[in-house]
Amino acid sequence: MVDAWNNKVPLSAVIFETFISIILVVVVVLILMKYVQRRKKPVLYLFLTFSSFTLASVISTIGRWISYLAPDGSYLTVSYTDLTTMTAFLLIAISNCFVIAFVETVFANKGVDFALPFLVTNGIVVGMSLEAIVYWFSNKEFGLIRDRFYILVLLAIISLVSYGIMIYFAFKESRHNTEKLPRTGFNLIAVYGISVSLLFIFFALDSVSITLIAAFSKGYSPFYYLGWTFAMIGVFLGYLGYIMPGWLKKIIVKKDS
Repeated sequence: MVDAWNNKVPLSAVIFETFISIILVVVVVLILMKYVQRRKKPVLYLFLTFSSFTLASVISTIGRWISYLAPDGSYLTVSYTDLTTMTAFLLIAISNCFVIAFVETVFANKGVDFALPFLVTNGIVVGMSLEAIVYWFSNKEFGLIRDRFYILVLLAIISLVSYGIMIYFAFKESRHNTEKLPRTGFNLIAVYGISVSLLFIFFALDSVSITLIAAFSKGYSPFYYLGWTFAMIGVFLGYLGYIMPGWLKKIIVKKDS
């Protein structure tokens, strides 16, 4: 029997990730337009954060499509999703670096000493992911993700810490701010961090459910879909929280009046 790591990607996962990627691309375009207008460093870091994260989603989606459209049987011998998933890990680690740069610029203002530990640890994940990607070209069989599961674990821990720091600073600024607009913005940034953190938690639950729950043995449990859903919502809220488009400001001011 084909194990959980070798199953053909279901159409529902392909369509779902495609939808998520399209939404993320739209948000990236919106924030790029805002950066062109403002040319501020925090907006640049937010754009780079979202761009890296979105590119990870797009590449993961491409892997799903390749696996789904592969000729009958070939998806069992060539692990397209292993390659694209490991590439997505690399890009998420890069995204984490820009998250920390954003936090340092907007909240912490402590210089390189604050960011350096996070840059180094995410750099380690980038290096391990790159080694795994290079290895894939010499052995395209399934097992890359399974054999290097520790990379996912390390990435999840680093990501949770990175976003956890952003959540802490955002809520802290929100509590200390009496004006409605900035307080709402900081709260939205905090919820963005919580939502993206849930991505890693739900992905961990998905991995566990594949092993422990027979109904999900083929992979792509409800946790997988929940993870990407929260990530999409989170990125959109992060955009709203820092950019504060005019229509949102009008709603907040109207409710406060």
